Amino acid sequence: MKIERVTTVAFRVLKEHCASDATIVDLSAGNGNDTLFCCQHFKTVTAFDIQAQAIERTRIRCKDFDNLNLIHDSHEHLDDYLKEPVDAFIFNSGYLPKSDSSVTTQVASTLIALSKAIAFLKPDGLLVLTFYRKHPGGEEEYTQTKTFLETQKNLSLILRYTYDDDDSAPILLAFKKS
Repeated sequence: MKIERVTTVAFRVLKEHCASDATIVDLSAGNGNDTLFCCQHFKTVTAFDIQAQAIERTRIRCKDFDNLNLIHDSHEHLDDYLKEPVDAFIFNSGYLPKSDSSVTTQVASTLIALSKAIAFLKPDGLLVLTFYRKHPGGEEEYTQTKTFLETQKNLSLILRYTYDDDDSAPILLAFKKS
């Protein structure tokens, strides 16, 4: 049996639950892989990243699309930019690949961002989150974020996916808002 990459599963969840006219927000643009997928399949995409290098990589990767709004700021400030309800948020924890691995997502800003994201989610909206746990603080960010989201009365966990044979493999969580 072939093990699927977490990104493949994340993209499938988005496609299964969101219509093509959906508004998607990528809370961590990184190299632009998730953002590109969203630009290809959904009407409106906003992507945040705190690193200028990530914004530039995403801009280049998504250069053929005019449905993207790139924001060079922390995802914790999403409410300064978003004005309308959102169909789904996608998020990857960790650091920008092929970059300074000491610059990582942080528990505090992630929890602030997700709290605000929940407020912007439409009913039946999704949070699709991938946690990369090998870097310092990665396991803590996963644990604290998962605990926070599981205590939200208006969210239900619809999917947890990881590789069965690797304790440090990425973990995908998908939550749906009621």
